[in-house]
Amino acid sequence: MSPPSRGRAFLHGLRVAAPIAVGYVPVAITFGILGRAAGIAAGPVTAMSLIVFAGAAQFMALSLIASGTGAGQIMLAVFLLNLRHLLFGANLSRRLPRLSRPMSALLAFGLTDEVFSVASTEPPAGPGQQLDPYFVMGVEAGAWFAWSAGTVIGYAGGAFLSQQLAVAFATGLYALFASIAVWQV
Repeated sequence: MSPPSRGRAFLHGLRVAAPIAVGYVPVAITFGILGRAAGIAAGPVTAMSLIVFAGAAQFMALSLIASGTGAGQIMLAVFLLNLRHLLFGANLSRRLPRLSRPMSALLAFGLTDEVFSVASTEPPAGPGQQLDPYFVMGVEAGAWFAWSAGTVIGYAGGAFLSQQLAVAFATGLYALFASIAVWQV
């Protein structure tokens, strides 16, 4: 694949990621606010969004950290919660051309429920009717940036909220899941 077509596929992925980003930003802001409210420094909260990039797992980890749960237990819980991504990855890999290990690892890192959903519904555009990996990378990059930026905004904005109001933001996550469920029905 030539660099110009890679760039076009990546930009198309970024455009397709816009609705994901719109949904991620308010939830990530909530995560940042709750991280501050739990008394965790900005660095670890931001690093969790940059490195873990798994919203439900991050909220669970935050709750476990706040309750004093040990690191090993938190890592095991996060691992178990994210096992579903193995199924997502196996399914998506059938639609992608053979990839190098670094590219596979990069795409595995950015795979979220929403990215999987969008990538699964994208019509194939490559040779042999395969999905373009640069398109998937663009979707993942847009989602990752929105999640990470939202976390930083939330953490910074949390300084201006009372503790009670910051904790009340946790209900926003339940509202998000409820709206997704209603939309699916």
